[in-house]
Amino acid sequence: MKITSWNIQHGEVYAAGTEVDRSAEIKRTVEAFNCDVLILQEVDHLNERSNLEEQTKDFAEIMGAQFWAFAPSVWRKGEEWLDWPKTQSSDFPDL
Repeated sequence: MKITSWNIQHGEVYAAGTEVDRSAEIKRTVEAFNCDVLILQEVDHLNERSNLEEQTKDFAEIMGAQFWAFAPSVWRKGEEWLDWPKTQSSDFPDL
C-alpha cells in the first residue's frame, strides 16, 4: 500500500510567471503520486477563498477513490478564526 501526504495550501498552484490550468495540474500531480491513500493538509472546505469548493471530495474524485473524509483541525468562518477546541457536534452546524 502506498500512502502519500501532501500540503495543498488550499489548492494553490504556482508556476513562475506562467498561466496554469489549476485543475489539470492538480490532476496530473495526483495521478503521478499513484498512491492508494492520499492525506491532505491545508484543505479548504466550503471556504470563500477557494470558491466554496469541497477540495477533499474533488481530490478523491481525481483519484477515483470510493471513500473520502474531511476532518478539520482549525475553524474559519469567512476571514475570522474561531475558538478551538469545540466539544460537541452542535458546535459545527455547517458540517
